[in-house]
Amino acid sequence: MFDAIEDLYLNYCPEGTEFLLVGDFNARTGLLNETFTLDQSHEVNSDLYEFELDKREREALLAKHDVPLVRSTNSEKSINRYGERFLLTCQNTGSYIANGRCGSDKGTGMFTCAGTSVVDYVACSPKAMVNITDFNICDYNPLFSDKHNPISLNLGRVAFKNIDQKYSVNKKKITKSSF
Repeated sequence: MFDAIEDLYLNYCPEGTEFLLVGDFNARTGLLNETFTLDQSHEVNSDLYEFELDKREREALLAKHDVPLVRSTNSEKSINRYGERFLLTCQNTGSYIANGRCGSDKGTGMFTCAGTSVVDYVACSPKAMVNITDFNICDYNPLFSDKHNPISLNLGRVAFKNIDQKYSVNKKKITKSSF
């Protein structure tokens, strides 16, 4: 799954593209942040290290908009293989986890699953993150999931770009053109 995310990023996110990764990644990241270093037994896609903004510039952008570099979390300290791989994908794509950094969840890092863990995440490019106007882990509701809390996310200004002329953007919808 994470290799596919990185491949999509390489193929469809030209420099400067604002993007969000949202979902249940089954990733337990514990207290680690995206800047941790894995031991050398993990594979790294070296093609992904060239970003529009280097790490210092990305972190300066976040700091300028009062987005903490260290995310807060109520999560347990356990880390699983998916957690390590998710954090590596964040490193490789230059993205940061919004959980515990934005909106109502800033400084908290609420649980997202069964009231005991964080496995559902929003990760995004720094330029997208500074446009998050609210982020909230909502109360559990059995109508939405068997054990996951909904995540509510509001974005301010977001500019869509036409990727390879395959998609056209209308104010209300994105439509795919014929090839």
